[in-house]
Amino acid sequence: MWGRGIGAGTFCCGAVGCAPRDQGMACLKNVELDLSAMPTLEQAHTVIRHYGPTLFFHPKEVYLPSSVSWYFKNGAALCKKGESAAMELDGEGSNLPCGECNDGEYWIGLPDGKRGESIIYGDIDSAELYAHVKPAMGGTCTDVAMWVFCPFNGPARFKLGPITIPLGKTGQHIGDWEHFTLRVSNFTGELMAVYFSQHSGGRGGSAALGIGIRNDAARSELSVDSSAKYRIVAAEYLGEGAVDEPRWLNFMREWGPTVVYKSRQRMERMASGMHRRLRSPAERMLNKLPNELSWEEGPTGPKEKNNWEGDERW
Repeated sequence: MWGRGIGAGTFCCGAVGCAPRDQGMACLKNVELDLSAMPTLEQAHTVIRHYGPTLFFHPKEVYLPSSVSWYFKNGAALCKKGESAAMELDGEGSNLPCGECNDGEYWIGLPDGKRGESIIYGDIDSAELYAHVKPAMGGTCTDVAMWVFCPFNGPARFKLGPITIPLGKTGQHIGDWEHFTLRVSNFTGELMAVYFSQHSGGRGGSAALGIGIRNDAARSELSVDSSAKYRIVAAEYLGEGAVDEPRWLNFMREWGPTVVYKSRQRMERMASGMHRRLRSPAERMLNKLPNELSWEEGPTGPKEKNNWEGDERW
């Protein structure tokens, strides 16, 4: 789980009585992991309270975050493949199946009727950040990945200058997990860098304020202060039982259903009915279309992401 890479400049070495120009370059390899420099649980809280940023949402954003507990209490339900009746969830998701793989047998869905129509807009007053504290760069740094949950990810829009064009259902799905990561030095306690996720990727940036390329969005009064409204949900390096992981964190299935659009189904039927000389090119072209144009699919939770273990992807 622990990365063996160590950043340049983390250590230096030299031979006594030997001029620097006569010394060879040393390569330090982390062959025996030492986590003694990692923060205690209380120190991890101090780091978050000090460096946790405020998340601002666009003034026209309508699909806002909520706490997982609020989402469950307001009608989110556990659905099982082949069964029409869904099971209601309590605030902690204590009846969720956990510790298994994402086999498509279960997913979290919305309630029917007006409850389902209203829950997608979230509840920013209940929203909180879910923190995962872990070693980075061979234990010389700490990565604090802070996850935010939204009941619904709205459809994409195409912006051309002052004109904004809605793209129908493209890109929308039930349930949405996004995160940012704070990287802190275990020697000085200073913030070294910040990583911002974006769908299946993201980018890292310098911790120096005001330096670098800006990509701002309009601010509003819709905000969540992550230094105050957060919960540490995992810190495996502290040992088993040090952090009480919520049950929903170990739900490895999807947080929303998979919905295939009728247009996709019609195109597949048309392709299958073509002459075999035309069928293969048509199917290849169909498979090249972005998934968002064909269906919507709920995301898996934080523990199923490929950056849960090890260093953040920069």
